[in-house]
Amino acid sequence: MTYRELEAWRTKHNVPDTWWVSVDGAVQESTFALVDALQIKSQSPDLQVAVLNNIYANQPNPSWVDLTIQTVHVTRAAGEPAPKAEPAKAEPAKEAPAASAAAIPADFLEKFNALLAEVETLKREVAGVKKITDTYKDSFAEAKAILDEREAFLEMSEAQLFEKAQKQEVRNTELEQLKENLDKREALLKSREG
Repeated sequence: MTYRELEAWRTKHNVPDTWWVSVDGAVQESTFALVDALQIKSQSPDLQVAVLNNIYANQPNPSWVDLTIQTVHVTRAAGEPAPKAEPAKAEPAKEAPAASAAAIPADFLEKFNALLAEVETLKREVAGVKKITDTYKDSFAEAKAILDEREAFLEMSEAQLFEKAQKQEVRNTELEQLKENLDKREALLKSREG
């Protein structure tokens, strides 16, 4: 399964985004969100990262999911069915399921904690930008409505002006014809008098 498929499974079965994470066989001391587990794997692709949703933490021989950058593989005993949705437990598991006693390198934990801090900072910045966007959203919509109204008015005015120009052109042509007729009559009257 891909990260998206795992997230879709979690949403479909209404289970919390709370996962135990095993890095090279060492289970972390606390749970993580799935995106954080993926970030660990993305930052250190050579590490083996496996996840287990917290609702399965107290089951004997739970099925850990090996997380890869592109796909996710489920590891379970032969003949064991796929995980079924269970109601989320009110309290998180007291103990992490054992995977291995291997320790995580200290420099990796420092980098991971620094990345988590950066993620939190980015989340706050995104929330600030969203707040600003929401603040001005109505103003932008109102300004757009005014501009659309002005554009419609200009189009209508342009059409009216074109129509008036056409009428004026017709009147000018009629006046020129009348002037020509008058000039011909005047010339005709002068020739009769003369």
